[in-house]
Amino acid sequence: MAISADAVFSEVVVLAYEDGKPWSGAAQFDFEVTPFSRSDIRGLADRIRLSARETATLLWISKGADPVGRLAQQLRGTPGVTIVADFDDNDIAIMKSFRSQSRVNALKMHVLRRKHPTRLTRAQARLASAADALSFSNSALAETYRSRLGATDKPWALVPHSRPARVTPLPTRRSRPERLILGFLGTVRAHKGADEIVELMRHDRRTVVVSFEQGWAPPADCAAQWRTYPPTTPLAELYDQIDFLVLPMDGHDEASIHQLPAKLVDAAVNGCPVAATSTPPIVEFAGSSILPIATWAHTEDVYRVLRSSDTRVLSSAITRSFAEFFSPEATGRAIARLASINANGGVSR
Repeated sequence: MAISADAVFSEVVVLAYEDGKPWSGAAQFDFEVTPFSRSDIRGLADRIRLSARETATLLWISKGADPVGRLAQQLRGTPGVTIVADFDDNDIAIMKSFRSQSRVNALKMHVLRRKHPTRLTRAQARLASAADALSFSNSALAETYRSRLGATDKPWALVPHSRPARVTPLPTRRSRPERLILGFLGTVRAHKGADEIVELMRHDRRTVVVSFEQGWAPPADCAAQWRTYPPTTPLAELYDQIDFLVLPMDGHDEASIHQLPAKLVDAAVNGCPVAATSTPPIVEFAGSSILPIATWAHTEDVYRVLRSSDTRVLSSAITRSFAEFFSPEATGRAIARLASINANGGVSR
């Protein structure tokens, strides 16, 4: 599978630890995912060792929750294998936020669960210790995690989310629409601005919000304005119909201020205008391409800004951000540097 001109791999195998229902968003990606369990880890390690005798192997391990760190520990120091520990979110902060929302959530995410903050902290540190290098989706996350993991001496690189380029033409955007169609695509969470979206709908009953079907539902008085689609709906089909992707992130929540939203990348590849809170990761990769919203609490001001903005100009700007930061060519260069660690003895950012 070709990643880019600078990072080409003859074969890519995607493995996922089997832990409950598959993530619904996986339906958007056209590749096979092979599940594995704890009992499979020793066999996986043996197969990777055998493969590495003939072909240099990059083992890319994301998130770091148990038991994937065991695979890294078994393969540590194996000739021909480069292990990268990838952290794309502040998952520890996300789990703390989840537990703090209610007593029920705290009971669900008890200390025996592998994603309990304490267990996750230890597991991620073990993975980082066994890895040859680290990768992060953004600079704010890298600064926090390198210190937390005690791995400031490890080679590392920024590898933001990436998407293949769109093959169909971008749509012609409505300029300064009065009746707005907003996109709130992704998993609905409090730190991602669910309450703010509800208030936007209540302020203007003409507004429609587009989202994927999931467990969360808006209050009954907003149900008629909430338009949902199956997770298998092509992303281009959704982004082409909305006027703005809205990202009302909580600027004081650690789960938000370290997150590079994947849906920002989806909007960029589809040329969809973005209105967002100016969190550090969003500013880092799309600061000049988004419509910044200082506060979502003043809904009348938010609507005034949205309706006065030229969506066609914003579409062109976010498309440029895709080419510069999120395209396979851009992220492939960072992956190539990480893949060369064993050969060169180091990696530059």
